[in-house]
Amino acid sequence: NKNTILYINLNKNDILKLLPVIDISIAPYTRARNKKSGISPIKVFTYLSSGIPVVISNIGGISKEIKKQKAGVTFEPDNPEDLSKIIIDIYKQRDKLLPLMSGNARKLAKQYDWKIIASKIIDFVYN
Repeated sequence: NKNTILYINLNKNDILKLLPVIDISIAPYTRARNKKSGISPIKVFTYLSSGIPVVISNIGGISKEIKKQKAGVTFEPDNPEDLSKIIIDIYKQRDKLLPLMSGNARKLAKQYDWKIIASKIIDFVYN
């Protein structure tokens, strides 16, 4: 699609500049990556707090909450066909889905503050 742009591995300042124009964010964590280093919840929460729905690999933790709170959509890791289908489905229904998921994303992000997130990260890293 001519209106689709892919950005990979952006730094924090670049991400902050792009947030106002992003419809959805994709967090396609693989099983191997998750097993090796876990997810990056800070980036996911940056998107959620900006009202950007997240399409995220179903790897537990935050992905379960995103699905439960309807703040985005989960898909099976290492399944690019499933991911592409979800993205297409969201865009076909974007006028209906994006406003709903955007509001839910903000609500979900408000349930967490940096103390809770930092505590979970520290626990994950050191335990």
